[in-house]
Amino acid sequence: MVADQGRHLPEEGDDLRDLRGGILGSAVLAGVGAGVYADPASGIEHCLRVAKEFEPRAEWRDRYNVMFRLFKELHDLLQSPYNQLARIP
Repeated sequence: MVADQGRHLPEEGDDLRDLRGGILGSAVLAGVGAGVYADPASGIEHCLRVAKEFEPRAEWRDRYNVMFRLFKELHDLLQSPYNQLARIP
């Protein structure tokens, strides 16, 4: 079990790139419960650092918009089959 590896709560400066998001969230919530952090937002603020920011290319705006519309259409078309899969015992 990943959560039972004897890891400590994330500390400032820890490299969290390899830490799965669910594990980090669980550690932060445990920190809130133990009184280490006042609330989840302050725990996340303490643990996460932005390593690099990405900005969309303005010249690709039209392409992004077309691709996003297609993504939404595919999402909607596939929703029923995914719902059926979820109901399989």
